[in-house]
Amino acid sequence: MTVIVTGAAGHVGNSLVRLLLERGESVRAMVHQDRRALDELDVECVSADVTDVESLKAAFVGCDIVYHAAAFISIWGSRDAAHLRKVNIEGTANVLTACKAAGVRRLAHVSSIHALSPYPEAETIDETREASLSAKFPHYDRSKAESERLAFDAAKGGLEVVVIIPTAVIGPHDYKPSLQGRMLMDYYNHRLPTLVDGGYNWVDVRDVAEGMRLAAERGRSGERYILGGVWASFSDLAALINTVPGARAPRLVAPHWMAYLGVPFAALQGWLTGKRPLLTSDAVKVVRLHRHISTAKAERELGYVHRPLAETVADAYAWFDKHGLLNGKAQ
Repeated sequence: MTVIVTGAAGHVGNSLVRLLLERGESVRAMVHQDRRALDELDVECVSADVTDVESLKAAFVGCDIVYHAAAFISIWGSRDAAHLRKVNIEGTANVLTACKAAGVRRLAHVSSIHALSPYPEAETIDETREASLSAKFPHYDRSKAESERLAFDAAKGGLEVVVIIPTAVIGPHDYKPSLQGRMLMDYYNHRLPTLVDGGYNWVDVRDVAEGMRLAAERGRSGERYILGGVWASFSDLAALINTVPGARAPRLVAPHWMAYLGVPFAALQGWLTGKRPLLTSDAVKVVRLHRHISTAKAERELGYVHRPLAETVADAYAWFDKHGLLNGKAQ
């Protein structure tokens, strides 16, 4: 049985490929441009693009399971609306078309905690939460919610579909790096002078990969599974970061309103440097949400477990250091 991973060179994708190879599975890695994350692996790579349905049909031939991890992540609002639709929504539609054409049995679709409404804030978010489909939600959230809906519609047509919902993913093997990886490196190097009053539910990328494998193996078709870790404030995270030798993470916490005031200045800095800022209106808003998240369903039905945050942070920085991405070397 051969499985294929879309977005195989991404943080989640390459971590899943590594796990599946370690288990002796027959894996095909679908890549687009940047393949660094797979260079050291003995894996079959195929070039395909989620925006090109014919390339997907060819890539999926002979595959029993598709892990759809390819996606575009954005915290930059309406400027990315068209690309979010093209990759996340239309790309998922293309994946579903290709699955049908190639005779794929099961799709493990990677969604996001942002596909679920964070409201009401005081209530625990589980898999029954309403999707983030209305116009009041950020463009990224809506794109993931809509792609989820397409996947569930396909499940009604005979394709086995499980939907995986990770929270904020961090950990080793973050080659590009991801937005969270950039944040970890910027905190380490004191590029971000203050912390924001808020936090995230942080989850290890290796636990997400294992949860994806378990969902593909044991998950019920037509169901969501939240793969989370532990909620920690940025202050708590910075304290863990500062246990890493050489780290200079900030300790000062900016109130929420002050973080919003900093957004235009971060945008200006991004324009001057050509590097997209991590401080945006969407980013500031979300750090006050998604505090109460349940992984009980994944634990009960899949056997999902997550490791301590301290272990994840230590392993992430050990990997960054080994690959020369600390002390100002981050791209």
